[in-house]
Amino acid sequence: MQSTEQRSEELLAAPSSGEAGVSVDPIRILRKHLLLLVFSGLLGVGVGGVSYVALSIFFPAYRSEALFEIRSGLQDATEIGAAKELDDDDIERRANTELSRLMDREVLKAAVRTRAVQRSEWFTSQYVDEDGPRIEEAVDELEEDLVRSPVPKTALFRISFATATREDAQAIVAALSDAYLESTQSLEESRAKSIDRLFSTEFADTKREIDDISGELENFITANGVSSLEDPRYSPELIAAQQLTDRIYTNRQAAESLQTQVAQSQQKLDGTLSYDEDDIRTAEVDPSVSIHVQTVESAKRDLSFLRLQYLDPYSPIIQRAEQRLDSAEAALNERREEIVLRNLRADIRQSMRILEQTQAATQSLQDEYAEKVQSLQSQAADLSRIENIKNRRDYLERKRDGEDQLVRDLKLFRSRDDARLVSLARTATLPREKAFPKPELVIPAGFLLVTGLVAAIVFLREFTDQRINGVKDLSLVPGLRTLGVVPHLEEDPDGCTVFESAVLEFGQSVVAESLRQTWTQLARKCAPTERRVVVFFPCSPDTGCTGTVLNIAASAAAAGRKVLVVDGDFRRPGLAQQLGLADGVSGLGDVLGGAGDLSSVAIRTEAGFDLVGAGTESSRVVDRLGSPMMEELLSHAREQWDLVLFDAPPALAAGDAVTIASKADGAVLVVRAGHDDRGLLIRLANAVKQAGTDVFGVILNQARTESGGYFKKNFRIMRDYSEVA
Repeated sequence: MQSTEQRSEELLAAPSSGEAGVSVDPIRILRKHLLLLVFSGLLGVGVGGVSYVALSIFFPAYRSEALFEIRSGLQDATEIGAAKELDDDDIERRANTELSRLMDREVLKAAVRTRAVQRSEWFTSQYVDEDGPRIEEAVDELEEDLVRSPVPKTALFRISFATATREDAQAIVAALSDAYLESTQSLEESRAKSIDRLFSTEFADTKREIDDISGELENFITANGVSSLEDPRYSPELIAAQQLTDRIYTNRQAAESLQTQVAQSQQKLDGTLSYDEDDIRTAEVDPSVSIHVQTVESAKRDLSFLRLQYLDPYSPIIQRAEQRLDSAEAALNERREEIVLRNLRADIRQSMRILEQTQAATQSLQDEYAEKVQSLQSQAADLSRIENIKNRRDYLERKRDGEDQLVRDLKLFRSRDDARLVSLARTATLPREKAFPKPELVIPAGFLLVTGLVAAIVFLREFTDQRINGVKDLSLVPGLRTLGVVPHLEEDPDGCTVFESAVLEFGQSVVAESLRQTWTQLARKCAPTERRVVVFFPCSPDTGCTGTVLNIAASAAAAGRKVLVVDGDFRRPGLAQQLGLADGVSGLGDVLGGAGDLSSVAIRTEAGFDLVGAGTESSRVVDRLGSPMMEELLSHAREQWDLVLFDAPPALAAGDAVTIASKADGAVLVVRAGHDDRGLLIRLANAVKQAGTDVFGVILNQARTESGGYFKKNFRIMRDYSEVA
């Protein structure tokens, strides 16, 4: 059979579901640690300043920038000014296209190979060793760190690069600008040469055809002996023949035009001729390309949004967004290339079909024309043939003149600077100030870092701190009422020095007033059902429970109550010693052993209440506290005294307190501020309730005030009122 003490200890060890409820008032914490946070803020500003100086010395960065302008180009070599204004979408699309060309590795390599870059400290300190210059690694860094973007609401786009020295930043950006412009010019010249070759070949073929036709005309006149040219207007057959000639001429023009188109499309497929704007626009109409265009535009918007959110261009999030944009643009270019090639092949097939039809129609017309010619007199036939030859020659001469004019226009076009689609708007600048570090960023960052770290530590400590420090912490314990809060002796402005005799010797002190208010709350708890036996027990040793019982008893006695105080701590009795009485006299243990009753061992104190000690050492048997004799004693005590207060041992050290509580009418828990945990208080309250006794409430001893707390204001009101009285 388990003893009473063992059952009490099991009740105390049982966990409570209320222990997990934790709430922290952030305003109270901030006010409590205000000075610490202010100091940490000042320290953070100092750390930010020192970091700025250190970064300025060891990791400075200067950024140089160059601007490029996108032009609409010229439609005609002789026109003045731009052909048209570009809209924002065209500018953005072309700017991104040019930036992709600028980031070509061959362009970057050309920039790195320049003398200015290879002499720069950026290159010599990182990419030159005994094996020679490491061009590829330098290009890798340029691909990663070179900042490039369109300038919103303008026809400009920019590139910028940061290094540890001003001169290096300017030299690298200037070299990149020159390499890009040279690459662009080289590409344009290559296209121009390809076009020149095409038109030169056409011009030579046309001239040869004119010579052949002229020879043919001369041979025909000589061979047929044509000596005069009569007017053929009155010959219907000749008029019909002339009409057929016109139709044949038209079909031949169409056939030649189709042949030229097929030749140009084939050259584009072979790569000897670049795609024109019409090819690209036609490809972009394709739904599959439109999807990629939308993907690119979405990636651009995401990148612009991230750049607004993250000011650091080297942020991994921005770099991943730029990589997604590059991937989307690469996919767009690849798909557009496929569609252009597909369209070119389709154009060739369609043109060949039309060409065959045109040639067949031309042949049919020529057959009909031959029949007409045969029906004419030989002179009319000869004249018609001559006219036909002349028409062919005239057509070829007009074609030759047009091609010659076109070649001259192309040369003039290339000689004009405003015909270039991209020009350098502003050369690389010499940076005047550092791009990194920025004091307006580093110093606030230091402030936020240190202050945030200190605040995090403070809040973490408060969240993990389970100790009861004030009334706010007691309010977190479910089902318990605060009977009173007794300040620490050091908090008493009236200088109360002895807690155990505060009510008796320091009656005007704040401590005494707090204890009297506590007695008032306890009296209300006892009054409704005449509950007279109350046990006081602390959660842990040194909580001031004995002094609390003595002061409550003195306050009750002063209120006219007949009070009995019983020392229920058989292990470490202390009530008699606190009152200056001899220890070891007969008391509760002796009465439980059968030696008299409580009234026979009670001692009247100066404070007006009766005291029964723990008894002689040999009689203090813990198991007797739960015996039927204990219940009989308490029954007689209820008849003789108005209030019976038990000073029980700490619940944490022994289970005696719960045993005594099970015989009492109510229990009062005594906790020490800043020492006892909420979890222990909850388990103790649950143990008392499971023992069948009501918990009247909690008394918080040795409480200290906090800055701005209402508790401190209450203490001041008590003191001021006492002084007025």
